[in-house]
Amino acid sequence: MSSSTEERLSQMMVQSQLGDRCVYEALLSEASLLLKRFVRKRVFDPILLEDVVQEVLISLHKARHTYDPTRKFLPWMYAMAAFRVTDFLRKLGRTRTREIGDLDFDKIMSIEPVSDPRIGSEQYSEKMNEALTALSPKQKKIIELLKVDELSIKEIANRLGMSESAVKVTAHRGYKSLRQAFGVTDHEHE
Repeated sequence: MSSSTEERLSQMMVQSQLGDRCVYEALLSEASLLLKRFVRKRVFDPILLEDVVQEVLISLHKARHTYDPTRKFLPWMYAMAAFRVTDFLRKLGRTRTREIGDLDFDKIMSIEPVSDPRIGSEQYSEKMNEALTALSPKQKKIIELLKVDELSIKEIANRLGMSESAVKVTAHRGYKSLRQAFGVTDHEHE
């Protein structure tokens, strides 16, 4: 992704935060296309892919007030997408255990981490759990509060007795560690 695209999307998000509905609709439309490419590498069933993309867009909508304009938009969005994919796989895995029975789960859905396309969904989930475990307790807690509980930066700062800047820095470092665990470099999202 070019730096001009990154800058344009970041500006669109800032305008969206300021209430520009037309720009926000355009941003969501473009984000949807990028997210489909991102999720398609991990989820191959077209119906499930659409479900995951919609979940990410909903998360993006709910968390738009947490976007820090001094940071790049795409890594923020892709981190959210990675968490939603993992959550989706966990939920589907639990559902599969209860409902799918003898069906071959791997034929329904497959996941490919960026670093090694031969790894299956269970291994990916294990790798994600390992990556989350490797985070500092504070990083893990902040990322969970942001991505699972969908709290705002301000709410997390108040809950944990930290400054908003410290929450953002800690989250950013946690995201960076997670990207590194999966072999994704920052320049892949530029």
